[in-house]
Amino acid sequence: QNTAGQVFALCPDGKGGLYAGTGPGGRIYAIDAAGKSSVYFETKRENVLCLWRDGGDLYAGTSLAGTIFRINAEGRGWVLADLGDTEVVAVARTSAGTYVAVNNGNKTNPADFLKAMVDSAGKATDPTKGPAAKGGAQKPQVSSALALVAPSGEVSDVLGFSDAYITCLAPWEGGEVLVGTNNSGKVWRVGPDMEFSVWFD
Repeated sequence: QNTAGQVFALCPDGKGGLYAGTGPGGRIYAIDAAGKSSVYFETKRENVLCLWRDGGDLYAGTSLAGTIFRINAEGRGWVLADLGDTEVVAVARTSAGTYVAVNNGNKTNPADFLKAMVDSAGKATDPTKGPAAKGGAQKPQVSSALALVAPSGEVSDVLGFSDAYITCLAPWEGGEVLVGTNNSGKVWRVGPDMEFSVWFD
């Protein structure tokens, strides 16, 4: 019998049941309306921290290593982005696509961290565009980043945050997302063009 130590994420399956993201072991369970469960997908990662559905596909964000998976209706999955020593912690569905929050376990130069993310997604983005890009002789350290997963599955438009972890996301108007961090009690408002401002302090 498969067992899970912790349930980190739940996602309705659209048929009266649920998917559950668990750890350690990185398994996704399918739970039917009667409460019967079975292993739906093995990520081969430590923990499945977030789940969301788009059309007939299920998406999962993991930790150790940080990875975004896309899993089809037959339970066959593939990696959209492999982000190494990170954790994919939160998602928010909007009209522009799905925003994904990624926290970096080891602080790195913002150019290095963001380059690794966009390289894994196959699209280059300017690492100086975002809260991590404040000027000064000493480059700031990046602790977290925000990516946008389009309905096609393309991962793009990465934005870095300096010296803070993203703790939560919430969809907002016009394809925007609100981003909560663990530093200074700020809530950022970010648009699909990755324009950003402090919405609440």
